[in-house]
Amino acid sequence: MANNNRSGRIFAGIFLILCGVLLLLLTTGAFDYRISVLWPLFILVPGLFFAAMAFSSRSTRGAIFPATFFTLLGLLFLLWSNRIIDGFHLTWPAFPGILGLCFVMLYIFEPEGGLLFPAFILLAVSAVGFGINYRLIGPDAWKWWPVVLVAIGAWLIMRTFFDFGSKKKYDDGPKGNVDDHDRNPG
Repeated sequence: MANNNRSGRIFAGIFLILCGVLLLLLTTGAFDYRISVLWPLFILVPGLFFAAMAFSSRSTRGAIFPATFFTLLGLLFLLWSNRIIDGFHLTWPAFPGILGLCFVMLYIFEPEGGLLFPAFILLAVSAVGFGINYRLIGPDAWKWWPVVLVAIGAWLIMRTFFDFGSKKKYDDGPKGNVDDHDRNPG
C-alpha cells in the first residue's frame, strides 16, 4: 500500500510540473497556443508517465523503453513544430538514434548483454546519417561500410571471451553421484 501511495505522489508531481511548465511556456509566449504546435505533448506526456512508472518500482523497470521512446520522440516533434530545428529532411537520423537510446536505457535498468548490440547498430546508423546530412562525412563514405562487419565480428569474438551481463548459473551436477572412475582410480 505504501508503494501505491508513493507512485501516486510521483504521478501527481509529474503532472503538476508538466502543467506548470506548459502554462509558463504559453503565458511567456515561448510556445504558440495553437494545437498545430502543441500536438507533440500528446506523445511527450505519456512518455513522462512511463518514466515515472519506471523509476517508482523495480517491477515496472521495463517501462523505461517506452518512456525513453515517447519522451524523446515528443521532444523531437515539439522542436519541429515550433521550428526550433529543421524538419525531417535533415533530422531523420534521430529516429534510429532514439531507438538506440531506448536500448541503452533498458540496458542501464536491466543489464543484459544482448541489448547493447541493437543499441550500437542503431546509434551508428544515426551518427552516420547525421554526419552525411550535415556534411561531416564526405560523399565517398559509403566505401567504408565494411567497417560495420569488422565491428560486428570483433563484438562476437569479445562476447566469446568475456561474459557480458549473462546470468548463467553453472551447475556442477548432483552432489551425491560419484563416477566409476572416481571409485576405482586404477
